[in-house]
Amino acid sequence: MPSLPPTDITAYNTSSTSLKVQWNPVPQGYTHGIVLGYMVLYKREKDLNNSYINTTSPVTFVELTELNKFAMYVVKVLAFTIKGNGAMTNGTHAKTDEDGEYV
Repeated sequence: MPSLPPTDITAYNTSSTSLKVQWNPVPQGYTHGIVLGYMVLYKREKDLNNSYINTTSPVTFVELTELNKFAMYVVKVLAFTIKGNGAMTNGTHAKTDEDGEYV
């Protein structure tokens, strides 16, 4: 399993209910096997007691949909191999967009 997390994680809103998250792969030499994919964990920042929701991606980006409008989210990413989950990134923050027209 990877001993380092993916690098350069970024997240930004693509609508009032979605975020795009992208990252770079685990640095070469630290995967300790073939990376099968990535797990993206996310939750609303103010939901301190709730657990993270997770989704997987075979590539280095994912679009999170059906999120709350105009809400701040914390997002973390890890890579996994056949032997298990690797190290997780620190949380990055992104806010979904406001809904409605701008004046």
